Amino acid sequence: MCLLGNFPVGLGLLILYVVITAIRNILEPKIVGKQIGLHPLATLISMFVGSLD
Repeated sequence: MCLLGNFPVGLGLLILYVVITAIRNILEPKIVGKQIGLHPLATLISMFVGSLD
C-alpha cells in the first residue's frame, strides 16, 4: 500500500502484522505444549531447532 501512496494504511498493516506475529510466537508454544504434554519452553526450543536448515 505504501508504494501506491497510501501510507497510513501501509503503516497500519505493518503494525498489525508485527502484533499478530508477536502474539503467535508467544501463544503457539503454550498451546502446542499443552496438547502434547511438554513444558512451553521445551516446545519453543524444539520448534526453533526444528526450523533450522
